[in-house]
Amino acid sequence: MDRCHPTFIDYVNTKLITMDTTENITKKVQNLIVRHIDHHKSFWEAVDHTSNTTLIGFLKKQADEHRKMAMKLTAALVAFNSDASINTEGTVGGALERGWADIRTAFSEEDNAALIEGYAAKINALITQYQETLEPSLKLPENMEATLKEQLQLLEHSLAKIKNL
Repeated sequence: MDRCHPTFIDYVNTKLITMDTTENITKKVQNLIVRHIDHHKSFWEAVDHTSNTTLIGFLKKQADEHRKMAMKLTAALVAFNSDASINTEGTVGGALERGWADIRTAFSEEDNAALIEGYAAKINALITQYQETLEPSLKLPENMEATLKEQLQLLEHSLAKIKNL
């Protein structure tokens, strides 16, 4: 058999690999979007747990940054996969985590330190998730990869700011 011409099996295998890659990229980006929505809500709610004006300004700015990152990722995902479903509500886990943060800071003598420590851990986990999504084996479209790298730098900058509060 002449292997110079692709067979139907080759064509089907190529399509299946493409579908698998599309689904994998879609799931990873959807997870990032949901995490940003959770973080947006979490940072915004944390404003009620401090009287430190510097920290309030930082928390509001972070909430806005996460909202913007979620919107930008949503646009990139829809451009990549117009069939992708987008969760704009956040997760149950995020809601539970915010509830736990409310309880923890209510009983914490050093509420600012507890807030800062908790948000540093959240941003660090999100950075790890970005790094995993940017693995070369995933073969992201160039525009999505550029968006993810840009946002990763913003998150690393935010983590440095959090540690300096």
